Amino acid sequence: MGHHAVPQHPPPPQGSEASPAQLITGRQLRDAIPVDASLYEVSERWAWLLRERERAMARSGDSAASRHDQTAYNLEPLTPGLRTRILNPGSGRWDRAGTVLETTAPRQYLVRLDGSGRTTIRNRRHLRPLTCVQAHDDGTTAMPGATRPSQGRPQRHRQAPRHLLDYVLGNATPQATH
Repeated sequence: MGHHAVPQHPPPPQGSEASPAQLITGRQLRDAIPVDASLYEVSERWAWLLRERERAMARSGDSAASRHDQTAYNLEPLTPGLRTRILNPGSGRWDRAGTVLETTAPRQYLVRLDGSGRTTIRNRRHLRPLTCVQAHDDGTTAMPGATRPSQGRPQRHRQAPRHLLDYVLGNATPQATH
């Protein structure tokens, strides 16, 4: 049985005599097959193609950056002592609150969490300032528009059934009147 050569590289893309790996590196790849050493040098044509591809990628990156900049906006910096809402990255909800302690880097803040008192570092986009926090006499706080919980459950007005109108109702069990 004869041995057949197995190609180590995929065939070149249509219209090119170089393999994809050769296009990326700009030279012949080294392998176990002996080849003249001059093939390992980067050819001028490949070097020129690589430079052109890099320029094209830079141009497309510039256009992507300009598209991003059209809708992007800068968030106002937060000051120490400001109360904020904190985004929970797992649920995507603004379910925690805290106080900004300091700015640790541009757009990065050290925040003390309400309740546990732990400190955490958060990016500015994960923090929203609390506005108009109302303080209650018992030390709790509420957002504007929130109603304060009443004492006990609300009670509805209950009316006695019509067929029991001839009974005397009160705290005791119903009694028949004769």
